[in-house]
Parts: sequence; structure tokens; C-alpha cells
Amino acid sequence: SNSFSDLVSVVSQTDLSSKIKCVNSALSDYKGRGVMKFQGWLHSGFAYLQTDKADDFSVKFHPGEIVQVSKIDNLNLSTPDLIKIDAQYSEAAVLRGGIKTIALKKPKIVFENCINFKNPSVSIEPLVFLEKLGYRLYYPCWLDPKSEFLIPSVVQNNNYSSSILLLHPIKSCDRFLYSDMINIYACHLSQLVFSA
Repeated sequence: SNSFSDLVSVVSQTDLSSKIKCVNSALSDYKGRGVMKFQGWLHSGFAYLQTDKADDFSVKFHPGEIVQVSKIDNLNLSTPDLIKIDAQYSEAAVLRGGIKTIALKKPKIVFENCINFKNPSVSIEPLVFLEKLGYRLYYPCWLDPKSEFLIPSVVQNNNYSSSILLLHPIKSCDRFLYSDMINIYACHLSQLVFSA
């Protein structure tokens, strides 16, 4: 698929091939086949896994690409220290498919979270899931050293830069106070280091 080719290309350009293993599989909470849909043919970053499992009818009448679907827990990889998820409203399913891995290693998790105004629970579900597992959630942002204002990590037109990254604590109940699309950093309470 184009998405997988793009991923392999990016990893090879970073010289991190010895640390990052690319797997040509969509992730969810089931193992089997699925249909990868594309919102734009020129940019595979907006691809998403159809929420209901693949069948011949759905492929015939709703074009997409049939892909293998796996669970994080079934990947047979070394236990990760970090998991990065960008799954277009399927983050909770990806997390459920990795419950054993997450419970065992308590990796740091970074994921994109978009507000789904038609079904708000889809936006909140991955946050609540992680909070119940003992994770603390943070909104990455910039700290302006002069004014001490917090600046969103995604600033319109790239008109701001700072060398100070700040992780601002958030809770699932606060999610709708932030912009439609944000990245969230999740760290298990046992992995946090507090200083006096």
C-alpha cells in the first residue's frame, strides 16, 4: 500500500531502521481483514480503517484497499517503550488490541485525537481507557519564555517557535476545551518522575 511505502521511506530517511520495525498491517482490536479507506489519494496520512470488518460487499460498493488487521498484542515484537498512534477515530480500538502489552510494559503513548462532533464518545474513549489504566494525559505545547504564556503545539501558519516544550496536564473531561485536532502524550503514573 502507499501508506506502508510512505512509512518505510520515512523510517529509512531517519537512519532508525535498526530501532523501528515497519509492519504492513492495520491495527485494531481484532485480527483478520479490513478495508483501508482514503480521504485523499495524494496523502496517505488521512487513511483510516473502516470500522466494520471487511466483506466483499463493502469493498465492491465502498472502494478501499483490503488490508491485514492485527492487534498490538499479536505482533510478536519486542515490548515497546513508546507507541505512536494516528488512527483517525480508531485509537480506542488500537489501544484495546494492545491491552496486554500496555499493562505489562506501560509504554509512553502519543496519539492524535480529533473531536467527532457526530459521536463525541469516540473522541473521549481512548482518553478514558488510558486514565483507567493509570495513565496521565498531557497536551504538548510551547512555553514562551518571555511572557510565560502557553502556546498550542500546532500554531496556525507556523508563526511561532520556542525552544521550550511543555507538557500541560489534561483530563478526559477537559478534552472539548481544546482545538478539534490535538496530539496527546500519555505516561503511566509509575513512569513519571517528580522533582521537588
